[in-house]
Amino acid sequence: MIIDTISSNKIEEGLCKYFGNREFIITIKKFKKKYQEQKYITPNEIREAVEKLISNKENDVSIQEIYMYHLSRTYEKIECIYPLSKLLTTANFFSNFLLKNKITFVFLEQRINMLYKNEIHKIKNKMLLNVRLKGDHCVNGFLFKFDIKESSYYIPLRNGPELLSNINEELNLDLMEKYKEKTNYYLLKLRVKMSDLNYYNNREPFDEKDFIIECLLKLIYIESGEIETSPEPVICLDDFLCAEVVDRYLLEK
Repeated sequence: MIIDTISSNKIEEGLCKYFGNREFIITIKKFKKKYQEQKYITPNEIREAVEKLISNKENDVSIQEIYMYHLSRTYEKIECIYPLSKLLTTANFFSNFLLKNKITFVFLEQRINMLYKNEIHKIKNKMLLNVRLKGDHCVNGFLFKFDIKESSYYIPLRNGPELLSNINEELNLDLMEKYKEKTNYYLLKLRVKMSDLNYYNNREPFDEKDFIIECLLKLIYIESGEIETSPEPVICLDDFLCAEVVDRYLLEK
C-alpha cells in the first residue's frame, strides 16, 4: 500500500488502513499528553511504541511505496526528476538551458566535469560547486507537504536550483534571472519505492518502520498544536535513481 502524507487527515486515514485498527490513535493521545506535560519524548519511546503497534497488527499489509515532495523551479510538464549525474549529461530542459549558455558537463575520471565554451573549466569555488559535482547526486525531498512553506529550503530554492546558483557564482553570469523567466516554482509530488530510500543527512536506510515513526511524530506535534517545531525529515533516493512526478502544485511564478 501507499500512505499519502499530503495532510494529517490523510496520514491518519492511511495508518488506520495499515494497522487495521485505531490502536495507534490511543498511542498518539498518550504521547500528546506526555509531550504537553514535559515537552520531550525520546526517540526510543517512539520506536518502542511503533514496534509494539506493528507486532499487534492483525493483517499483513506492508508499505511498498511512498510519496515525497520536492521543491523545484522548473517547467510545467516535467514528468521525472533525474539524479544530478543524468540531469547534467543527458538532453533535458535544464541541460538544454545550460547548453544555450555554453555550459555542458561530461564524465571524466569518475566524476562530473564542467565545460564552459567547450573547454574544461577548473572550478575555483571548491566548497560548493566542486563538492556537489563530486558526490551529491541524489534526488531528495520532504516526507510531508502541508507545512512545506515553513521549510528552511523554501526561500533558497525559489529562484532556481542550488546547482544553478553555484554555477552562476562560479562563472559570474546572469543565469538566475534568465532561468526564472522560463520557469515557475513548483512543489512536485514524487512516487518512489520504499526499498530505494535513505535519510538524506546520513544516508542511513529509510524503511517502513522509520516511515511510521516519522508519521507518528508528525501527528503528535500536530495534536499538540506545535507543528512549527515538528521535525523536517528529508529523504533521498540512491544516487543514480530517477523519481516519477505524479502531481505538481504551483507555488510562485
